[in-house]
Amino acid sequence: MLYFLNYPTFEQYLSIAYINLAIPGPNGISIKELLDLKDTECEKLLERLEPDYSDSLGFSVLRYQILKSLYPLLNEGKIVCNASIFQLINLLKEECEGLEVIEFTGDYTKINNNINAATKNNNYIAIYHSTPLELDKLTLNDKVIFLSDMTSMYGMKSYNVAWGAINDSKLFARINKKLHAQGPSCSYYSEILAIIALRNHNKINAINNELRSKNLDFLNSFFFRHNKLFNWGPSEVGYQGLLKFNNSIAPEQYCKELLDKAKILLNLSPDKSHIIINYGQKDVGNTLLQWEKYL
Repeated sequence: MLYFLNYPTFEQYLSIAYINLAIPGPNGISIKELLDLKDTECEKLLERLEPDYSDSLGFSVLRYQILKSLYPLLNEGKIVCNASIFQLINLLKEECEGLEVIEFTGDYTKINNNINAATKNNNYIAIYHSTPLELDKLTLNDKVIFLSDMTSMYGMKSYNVAWGAINDSKLFARINKKLHAQGPSCSYYSEILAIIALRNHNKINAINNELRSKNLDFLNSFFFRHNKLFNWGPSEVGYQGLLKFNNSIAPEQYCKELLDKAKILLNLSPDKSHIIINYGQKDVGNTLLQWEKYL
């Protein structure tokens, strides 16, 4: 299930929630910490009060950096950027009949099977990933599209930039034509922050991975102590885990009660059969202490 495509809106609850475990993606680095990592070129770009570009595909420096940092094996690859991953996916679906969008969960064999099936049927397949991919483990061809964004990759939620890596030159030309008609989508400031993040890819990943490991220790210990009530399953990659109940408790009702009594906001799965725990935040340990008081 592509949770990022079905993410419920909890805006009406944010004003009463003290603690939020419903926010997807990592949050290990602040904007201030990110700006401290900027190089001389990015510092000069940030000082430009009136940027002189209007590229509907996204800032050329950013597109080059995405290709270099994340998709070095895509020799013919071309990058398109958009402010919204949802808009980008919808645009691709308009241009690619029968497009299948799947989420990378760490299983390269499964992804390759999906790629081979799509290729056999002459269909495009888009792979959404929230962590860097090992491209040499994948079957690459012109029908494969890669998708990601700064929110899921680096936790940059307020300054989001999404992108697609496209190998098919004809498809790229069609997407370029549509985006050109719409005009630039991403803000200049967001794009420069994205460049800084990509150029410090390893540093930020190290910070986020350390946070992920620490939070998983907290969560595994917490749910082990309460395994009569909960069935916990963290994902192999990313920052989400699935939480089910070992009894007849309704997940939706439990989320409402936890929000009301402990002010902790959780995320329901689209079918409301279980809870999605997002553990990319810095305060997961304290959150669990508050949750334990409720239990």
